[in-house]
Amino acid sequence: MLAKLIHFEFKSTYKLFLILIGAEFLLSIVLGVSVNTNLKIMSDRLAYDPFYTSNSSTVSFILVLMVVGIVFATFMMIFGSSVQRFHKNLLSGQGYLMHTLPVTTWQLVLSKVITYMIYVVLFVLAQLACLVGMIIGTGQFIDFIRSLYLNFDWLLRAVKIILDLGFIELCATYLFSASQFLLLIYLCYSVGNLFPEHRLLVGIATFIILGIVVPSLFQVPSIFVVTFGAVQVMNALNQMSYQTMTLIYSIIMNVIFFAANVYILRYHLNLE
Repeated sequence: MLAKLIHFEFKSTYKLFLILIGAEFLLSIVLGVSVNTNLKIMSDRLAYDPFYTSNSSTVSFILVLMVVGIVFATFMMIFGSSVQRFHKNLLSGQGYLMHTLPVTTWQLVLSKVITYMIYVVLFVLAQLACLVGMIIGTGQFIDFIRSLYLNFDWLLRAVKIILDLGFIELCATYLFSASQFLLLIYLCYSVGNLFPEHRLLVGIATFIILGIVVPSLFQVPSIFVVTFGAVQVMNALNQMSYQTMTLIYSIIMNVIFFAANVYILRYHLNLE
């Protein structure tokens, strides 16, 4: 049933994502064409006029702003859509239907988190595709493919980087950090939903409080060591890298926020 919920989430949100990514890819191609044209013009004119400026450089700058704008809009769409659907499906009128489905509360929440994390991964892959689109626009795509074909060292290096434990750990850290922030916003909505009035203000206050308290939890290990003189704990922490500690922290906070959301939705749900 969890797979069906995830499929339902994708079915409701994928169209806008594809439209934005498609627009970004097309603009990347146009940007590549503009940059290539601009470089040719400038290389020809600078030989005669060192202070020469071309209108095509302005066009390239505008295209860059448009691409950056679409990238930002796509990411905000992914995050905003997940938050909006959580509130709409589980805390508002649609909640009467969603909570009567033959699924558990944790599946309802987890389906939205998994969908969001998949979208984050697709977003990163889409940026790589747009980079290829820009290479196509510059007219260097064939040369790029030929250079890759003639030199396989890049493939070995790429595989080595991807399979490197540090790289995997870094990707997992960013992914769990993204889901942690999403679950924090979910929790703020859930806590605000407990109150019949001023729900938005309560949610904002919850975000501010947790935004101060949660980062301070980084100091808990050091406080524990200093207070109790736990030498073994201190040695274990010293052997762990900052990246590993951050990943463990993110996983723990994901579990806490997830459990808190499920508990509120299951035992203290107050639909609008």
